[in-house]
Amino acid sequence: MGKIDRVKQAINNGANVNRTFDEQTILMMAIERRNIELIKFLLTVPNININIQNESGFTALIIAVQYLAINIAEILLSKNANVNISDNQGRTSLHYALFQKSSPMVKLLLDYDADYESPDIYGERPIYTAVVKKPDLQCLKILLEKGAKIDIINISGYPLISRAMLNFTYFSIIETLVEYGASVDSMDIYSGKTPLHIVAMINDLKMAKFLLEKGANPNLKSFYNFTPYEEAIFHKSLEVAKCLFDVTKGANLKALRMLEQ
Repeated sequence: MGKIDRVKQAINNGANVNRTFDEQTILMMAIERRNIELIKFLLTVPNININIQNESGFTALIIAVQYLAINIAEILLSKNANVNISDNQGRTSLHYALFQKSSPMVKLLLDYDADYESPDIYGERPIYTAVVKKPDLQCLKILLEKGAKIDIINISGYPLISRAMLNFTYFSIIETLVEYGASVDSMDIYSGKTPLHIVAMINDLKMAKFLLEKGANPNLKSFYNFTPYEEAIFHKSLEVAKCLFDVTKGANLKALRMLEQ
């Protein structure tokens, strides 16, 4: 008698299908081993709890997503696995699909009504993962097409577009955020810096030109009373400073004095 047959016999004889071994249920272990036959059998057991969580708060579905086992995830979802249960970090299966940069898994979860606005315990929504933590253009576009909010402030006080710039995220990600309506003049809540202030800090000339083309205001001041041009001078970002000097017609004498010093 093989292992699967022994498991089937034990359960048919009354063994608890929801019992845990080393914090894992039989279903979770079957998923880790990608044992489709055993998974399908376990899901026919009348009293199985498909949504039980282990010590980390992982469900069978979250584990399937972590293993990129999309066929298993689909089986679980078809058997009413809860797509929106969060683990001890407040992360749902959608967060983990985005960590894996798996657009097929993201699509599948959204087809089963995954909550694309659900924040983890750090206040980070799924879109933050697709933009900052694990930047992926395809996954981002899927979320945006579903209607994910763009102009959100994360726990550090930065708008999504600014946080992406500070993380040196791909240019295409920033382009896409702006295309879908991200404000090019949004300010962080602590310093009042706009995206133009950010590119002035990091001397990103390509991004500065892009923001200006999209209508970013070069004259907005931060809470420290700095314009983006003055920010560029302060950080010795000379390429961006020259660009901003041109668009502001050299009117900022305060910044010129800073440069002389």
